[in-house]
Amino acid sequence: MIWQNPWAWTGLLLLALPVLIHLLGRRSARIQPFPTLRFLSESRLQAVRRTKLTDVLLLSVRGAILLAAVAALAQPLRLTDTRARATAVQIARALVIDTSYSMRRSTATGETAAAAARREADRLGAAASASLRLETAEPARALPGAAAWLRQQPVRGEIVVVSDFQNGTLDAAALAAVPPAVGLRLEPVATVEQTGEITIVLARHAEVETVAAVQAAAAETTVTWNLRAGGTGSGAPELLAGASGRDTARAALDAALAAGLPAPADSTLPVSIVFPDYTERERVMREGGPLNRWMAAVAMRLQNDATLAEAADATGSVALAGAVPDTTRWVSLLRTPEGHPLVLAAGGDGRLWLLLRGEPASLISVALIRAAARASGPPAPPAEFDPATIPTAVLAGWQRPPLEPERPRGTNDSDGRWLWVLALALLGMETLMRRARRDSPARAAAREPRERAA
Repeated sequence: MIWQNPWAWTGLLLLALPVLIHLLGRRSARIQPFPTLRFLSESRLQAVRRTKLTDVLLLSVRGAILLAAVAALAQPLRLTDTRARATAVQIARALVIDTSYSMRRSTATGETAAAAARREADRLGAAASASLRLETAEPARALPGAAAWLRQQPVRGEIVVVSDFQNGTLDAAALAAVPPAVGLRLEPVATVEQTGEITIVLARHAEVETVAAVQAAAAETTVTWNLRAGGTGSGAPELLAGASGRDTARAALDAALAAGLPAPADSTLPVSIVFPDYTERERVMREGGPLNRWMAAVAMRLQNDATLAEAADATGSVALAGAVPDTTRWVSLLRTPEGHPLVLAAGGDGRLWLLLRGEPASLISVALIRAAARASGPPAPPAEFDPATIPTAVLAGWQRPPLEPERPRGTNDSDGRWLWVLALALLGMETLMRRARRDSPARAAAREPRERAA
């Protein structure tokens, strides 16, 4: 049995009223003249106080009426098996998905840890009555916002963090920001353990690569930094130009590499730059579609790239080649000071298409190559290459189930109506008892006036 309005029990204080009224009630004696005692001095009149209960049964019925009414106002609800099962499935989940660089590692099935985390989040979200999905490279920072959303939900709340739980992903201080009533569920994604030395390309400068050789051991992780000769690899976006513009496009790429490109690039974020002389440009323009989540994130980084904006300002009123797509599916990322579209973006075939209205040998071409590499392949912090993870026992100690709600939320059902029926029945009984006692011979005799000499 649970009470949906427990504050109503304060109404039990009203049970004292009938008793107090009965005990504090006063009755004055009637004065009756008596001729033979008229020469006696008058006595001081005093009220008679009734200090004992004369009708305990009637008083008990009246108290029971108040008790039934207060209990009905408290809205009782008996948790039957059916109701308990219905309450158990009502849960809101805030799903926090780790998208840090370490989640690019492979799982036993060959997919990335990030893909496995999204799939697990889809399953848990479908099983909840309400869900919120947050993808972030810093799960600890997302916990307060997730808890704030759960406080607005009318059911039990649970935060689910899906991650590889690399060292530093979460700690006790971050979990302290989650209210005790909110449950915590930590779903680890197991990755394939890499043995031996791990070689990581951190940056590329022309034909030279900055390489970190990581040797993981049980007690420590050793990193050795080296320079080696290397090619362009995947650090730069794909360049699509016509036969006449390929050499100049390659020259623009070499110019971008001379200043260095961030690496390793995210191979799951394919970006292609389409120049005006590309033979399939018209097809790309027709098939361009809306941007998905990662495409929109890359496009936003391009819009906020200061170097790219400076190159657009330098372009000025230079004649721009290439037609502007006649469709709203293309998004204008960059414009010249005169307001002419310079770089447009659209999605298609799982790629982000960047339509450039400048020649391959232009300054804006070099700036776009570098900006696209920065936006799609930002260098990861060195800590992201640490293979150590939070122990399973520690994760288990941090987890907790969501607290049961004080009442099954989302329902207006209550068993208080039966108590109201009981209160009405007791009220009818009290009326009958009161009338019976008033009309009884004993009560009639008790109503005879008490006389007092005066």
